[in-house]
Amino acid sequence: MAIFAAPLLTKALAFGKGLTGIGAKMIGPKMGAQVAGEASRRFAGKALEGIVGKELMSKPGELAFRLAPDVMFGTMSGITTPGDLGNKLIAGTTQALGGGLTGIAAGRGARAIGMGERAAGMVDLGASFAGDMMGMQVGDALMRAKGGGTTPWERQQMEADAQYRAQLEDEFRRKYGVGGQDPFLADNGLV
Repeated sequence: MAIFAAPLLTKALAFGKGLTGIGAKMIGPKMGAQVAGEASRRFAGKALEGIVGKELMSKPGELAFRLAPDVMFGTMSGITTPGDLGNKLIAGTTQALGGGLTGIAAGRGARAIGMGERAAGMVDLGASFAGDMMGMQVGDALMRAKGGGTTPWERQQMEADAQYRAQLEDEFRRKYGVGGQDPFLADNGLV
């Protein structure tokens, strides 16, 4: 029985390779991961090409020039965000992608309706700002989901508010002698 199964299995694999476009190098234990990785790269490339356009995809220098400010601001946002690496990555990535992709898509649309290069550049700039703001909102929502309902900035503000409240309460106790402290001793650091 096994003698007849080997040729049939070989033919079935060859037929499957022909249908899916998988080459002989893909056959093996890592086949599923390689196929999934290749498919996701192809999908991401097509999606990016749909937003950016073929003309800009063929000019990597121009694409880098147009995305550089958005990446720079996203990086600055990620660096200055308090919290762990996950919060920093969320803040930087959502801001950079929001600004960059929105600006490029809007600039592409402006060129498609016949606007000149300068006008399309201004549309790109304005849409980058708007996309940046939307990206920050998405990032805040993701960080709230990750952080139990608050962003790192909100947690930092709550800690500062608690410290300020404790300072005011301590000052009130010292000034008016509430809580059994002598105001004179408290003001002079003797308590």
